[in-house]
Amino acid sequence: MPDASRFASQFDEHEEHHERHLHHHGKRDRRWPQRSIGARGRQHLVRHAHPDRDGRARRGPNPEQLFALGYAACFHSALKLIAGLDQSDVSDSEVSATVGFGQTPDGGFGLEVALDVSIPNLPPDQAQALVERAHEVCPYSNATRNNIEVALSVI
Repeated sequence: MPDASRFASQFDEHEEHHERHLHHHGKRDRRWPQRSIGARGRQHLVRHAHPDRDGRARRGPNPEQLFALGYAACFHSALKLIAGLDQSDVSDSEVSATVGFGQTPDGGFGLEVALDVSIPNLPPDQAQALVERAHEVCPYSNATRNNIEVALSVI
């Protein structure tokens, strides 16, 4: 686990620094082919689904879906933070993330993300500006910036 103390200076102005630790356990058995264990050993009810050897999908989310879920939730929180500073109404807003997975030109594998943001209570130009500002502060956006392609769309 990375040493969180190196990030302390970034969070001095905030009251809390949130950390979450999740351990992926890849041991195979019939009930839990792959699972994640949270802090203090509590098992999360997340079955990681990868296609089986015959190409059939298994029940449960795959890692890309989990990444999309985390990114959408994080981006929505950043959107609400920025909206609160501007006193903009984002009460009916929604964020949807789609994560693509594929081979890169150099033979490796990579991700791409499309974030679709709906803010029905704002004019489109104001919504677009808010989304762009949220993209600057969202921790997922900061972690992926200049590493994977992230497309922002106001719908």
